Amino acid sequence: MRKYFYSAGLFLVTFSILEVVLLIIINYDYENKVKTLHQSLSNTLLGQIQLKNSYVSETFIPLILDVQYLVAQRSTQNFLADTSKNSSIKEDLERFTKSNPNYHQVRILDVEGNEMIRVNQTDSTIEIVDKENLQNKSHREYFRKTIALNENEIYLSKLDLNMENGKIEVPFNPMIRVGKPLINNNQKIGVLIINYKATNFLNNIASKKSFADAEFFLLNTRGSILAGPESYEKFSSDATINKLRFISYFPNVWEKITNEEEGTIMSEKGFFAYATIFPYSFSSKIDNKFSGKVLRDEHSWIMVSYINHNLLKNHLEPIKRNSIKYLILSILISLLVAFTFTYFRRNEVLYLKRLSDFKDSLETSVLIRTQELVLAKRKLQLNINDLKSSIRYAKKVQETILPESQLVKKYFLESFIFYRPKDIVAGDFYWMHTFVANDSTNEKPHVLFAVADCTGHGVPGAMVSLLCYNALNKAVKEENITVPSKILDRVAELVEEAFNKGDKHLNDGMDISICCLNTNTNMLQWAGANHPLWILKSSKILEVKPNRQPIGCCDFRVKTPFSLHELQLEKNDTIYLFTDGFIDQFNGKTNRKLMKSGMKELILEMSKLNTMDEQREKVISFFDSWKADTMQIDDVCVVGLKI
Repeated sequence: MRKYFYSAGLFLVTFSILEVVLLIIINYDYENKVKTLHQSLSNTLLGQIQLKNSYVSETFIPLILDVQYLVAQRSTQNFLADTSKNSSIKEDLERFTKSNPNYHQVRILDVEGNEMIRVNQTDSTIEIVDKENLQNKSHREYFRKTIALNENEIYLSKLDLNMENGKIEVPFNPMIRVGKPLINNNQKIGVLIINYKATNFLNNIASKKSFADAEFFLLNTRGSILAGPESYEKFSSDATINKLRFISYFPNVWEKITNEEEGTIMSEKGFFAYATIFPYSFSSKIDNKFSGKVLRDEHSWIMVSYINHNLLKNHLEPIKRNSIKYLILSILISLLVAFTFTYFRRNEVLYLKRLSDFKDSLETSVLIRTQELVLAKRKLQLNINDLKSSIRYAKKVQETILPESQLVKKYFLESFIFYRPKDIVAGDFYWMHTFVANDSTNEKPHVLFAVADCTGHGVPGAMVSLLCYNALNKAVKEENITVPSKILDRVAELVEEAFNKGDKHLNDGMDISICCLNTNTNMLQWAGANHPLWILKSSKILEVKPNRQPIGCCDFRVKTPFSLHELQLEKNDTIYLFTDGFIDQFNGKTNRKLMKSGMKELILEMSKLNTMDEQREKVISFFDSWKADTMQIDDVCVVGLKI
């Protein structure tokens, strides 16, 4: 009975300790993946908001050019000279209105606000309004602001609902008005006004492609829904129907949106990404088309992309399922390890007792011990095999952090990667990340690419590489640092923090070469820690030297900020990044290292090949031939990227 309680207690303690450790790891993994998912959703939704914002600014430029065009027409100028002769201008206005189905009205008003000519368009039907039905618009804000302008000025109104005979038109008909004063012989005759029907524009921006099943809202600063899903009421700007505004659907979200111009919100109703935009911020785009000045009703809109709670759960479901699988696996592992440990420990106790009880039967005891050692050897071999299997699985895990070849080919169609660990897992790794600059309206992204060599190889090197890889991701993906030298400064801080805790110091670190390519201009930014950058230009190799200091705690000298190098690349220039495993490899015959000079000769020879795939085959065959039967001394990583 005493033996039973001892074994049971030992089993429970071992199982509990292992399970607690594994649960902590599983929980950390789950929270990290959820955080990554939220960041991915945030980047995607905010990126799509930027695309919709570009569409908004491009929509309103033709309005300014069209009103300028109408005023400059000969028929308009003839009418201004003699307002009694209006047949020609009516025909021109009718043809012009018909050319654009979004123009609801085009009209000319005198200085008193009386309509002199008005052309209506309803469902593609053009009507020149009779003189008896013309109205006085002197009380309207768009008339007052336009009549006050100078000759070279144009007025652009904010979006509001159309009014006919003093009442808001029902169903709602959202309008934007653009106007210009009419002047003849330095005398102001009146104004020309175009009513732009914004219904199609609002429908287009709402239906423009969004991420997955995300819903899109366009709001004004009062929270009225200008565009959005069909199930939500639109244009609830009137005080009597405030209950239909965005705040009535998402009260807590609206309060946060109004406090910041851009951001994301996680609430009980789902995930929201939002940004404040200024729809008339397009002056620079029309400077070369219109020399005058555009006066606007300054205002802003708010764009919101929304993934509801159920859809968000669908995105989280695979992460939860994996966590449950890991939980079940952790229990099985804990049971197996606890049982094995208890079993061997109990056998050890029994063996010592048996040795004491049967000290006179030495020969029998030796035989029993021999049999137990044979059994232990077999089990040890099984454990060794299990350990090798675990390391092979760790290799698969390590390979998942490397960029997929399809992603590299997407941005560098002509490229190659030669990656060969010395052991099953490696201390070398390569890394890639893309982003769109905040001040850019071009869809082409910037590409960050790095090749790194961490201290050691095999399992220790792989563990250091994982820590350095996470530090690189944190600096770039979480802290949004995109300048290579600043990235290395921040990664150095993170790695040193990890290696210097309390009175424990690890002399491990990383050498790295990292570059950022602007795919719009082919401008390259680069920084390096002990690893150089080689650029092949017109059959000549340009070497950019790195800072002679590592990332991490391998060097206790005073460290300086990393230097940033900027180079303008041309088409067919080729970038080469590599670790020192290739150039330090011993030759199988001469037992000497390849060195940088040998590698430069190889690159110049490879430059004569037609494709980067052929270069990769050349690198592999050369390395295998150079190494021959000698042992590979270090992990190898060589990357070639052709512009």
